[in-house]
Amino acid sequence: MRSSKLGKSPPGLDADGLGMLRYPSGSVCVNVTVLQGNKEYYFYDSSRDGTTKLLGRFSQGVGFIQWPSGVQRCSITNTGGQMCDEKGCPQQEWPWQVHGKRTGPKRPVDFKMNNNISFRCVDQQTIVAELRLTGQSCIFDLGKKNSDEVETFSDIMVAMKKKGHIGAGMSEMLSHMPTLLERYDLDAKDQGMVAVQLAQKKNWALPQISASGREVQAFSQNLTLPGLSEAVGTVDNITTTIKDFHTAVGLNVTSAASSQREACAQHQSTRKPKGSPFVCKAPEVTKCHHTVCSATVKKRAKAIAPLQPMSVKKIDRELAAAPAGQVVVVLCSTRHDENCKGAEKMMTRLNHRFMREARQKAARTPPPPPKPVEPEEEDGADAGEGGEGGEAKEKPQEAEQYVVPECAIMLNDCARSQVMMKRYDFTICPMYLMYFNGQLIYASNTFNGFEKTEQAFLKQIDNCKKMGGRQQFLPADFSMNMSVKELSSIK
Repeated sequence: MRSSKLGKSPPGLDADGLGMLRYPSGSVCVNVTVLQGNKEYYFYDSSRDGTTKLLGRFSQGVGFIQWPSGVQRCSITNTGGQMCDEKGCPQQEWPWQVHGKRTGPKRPVDFKMNNNISFRCVDQQTIVAELRLTGQSCIFDLGKKNSDEVETFSDIMVAMKKKGHIGAGMSEMLSHMPTLLERYDLDAKDQGMVAVQLAQKKNWALPQISASGREVQAFSQNLTLPGLSEAVGTVDNITTTIKDFHTAVGLNVTSAASSQREACAQHQSTRKPKGSPFVCKAPEVTKCHHTVCSATVKKRAKAIAPLQPMSVKKIDRELAAAPAGQVVVVLCSTRHDENCKGAEKMMTRLNHRFMREARQKAARTPPPPPKPVEPEEEDGADAGEGGEGGEAKEKPQEAEQYVVPECAIMLNDCARSQVMMKRYDFTICPMYLMYFNGQLIYASNTFNGFEKTEQAFLKQIDNCKKMGGRQQFLPADFSMNMSVKELSSIK
């Protein structure tokens, strides 16, 4: 909060707007602190049993607000903002800039964190939180400051000196404090002076060096230890060999090129003129026996095969045949947006990782024993070895190992087919649909409410397994209802 709109800071905050505000019950309501010169605002909610829950955090127009259950409700970054429902599914998104022009939500975002704190966002600079308690009201400015409004260290120290928070001795010390450039110049000068003073103290004889610097080599050889002379000679020999190698390669290439140019010129000069009865043959070009050494180049690593788009019918068949306990992720992508391309690359790496881990696990586990083949009963006496009528018994076949990854990832091209988009009524891509035992358990374009990293994806997979074990699936007629909402990010 830059300053309270009431003219005076409310009880609990100092003149700079720092401190804590509490509910009538005594629990913390708002905490305002400073970190690296920027104010940070923390909002809390107090329940009847006396527990305190974090509602949100903001600093320089960036922060989040969550539901009392802990699910992300509003997330604002330097690129844009997002609103989610109580299940964490995105409901509204907006950017701050489009083609260099400032934008924001189509309508101001206005809601209540709880019964005492309300939130309003118009643009990145106009983000306000209002606190209403018994007998007092306070407005906090959570928007992003301009560069000229940011207070520097010197401004803060001058303000503290005017308020009398700094004593006479401290203020005198700050007035004589050198700047960063002055300290750099002093350090550079001190280094040279210290070296000269040390040489004078030890009574060293500083050598006289001319402008050409020819005395440096002899002086350095005198300072070289006897054990390092061989190493220095070896390095010099290697350097000379490398120079000779490069020179020889250059000469071979130059001579081969010149020979080829001469042969071509001679062939052009001895070509048969038009209408001449004589036939002139070009001399044979002698092959150059000079060999050019080439360096060994490492083989390029095999590229990971990208995910291939699958139709909705094939995805449904795979979901129906998925083994128990396996999480199936369907990535709905338009395949031309930058966000969709980044999501496809991340899913390709993760799919390759899951398949590799599954193969390693299958290689470590011993294969199941082969099924025994029951012998067929024969009429009469059993035929002996090599007897007539004896049929050779078939050997039992070894059971093939079926590799089942922990998570199967599939790709659906929403630019060609919009069946998935109509089935769940979403308009934002990329969209992640996660299934467990053939039933939908999670649907969102982010993981854990607001993250989009690989670590967040792996954590979301674990959460889906836990929710699947508790039978917490989404309803069969689940719909995001995005087509009926007014979203500024969709045009």
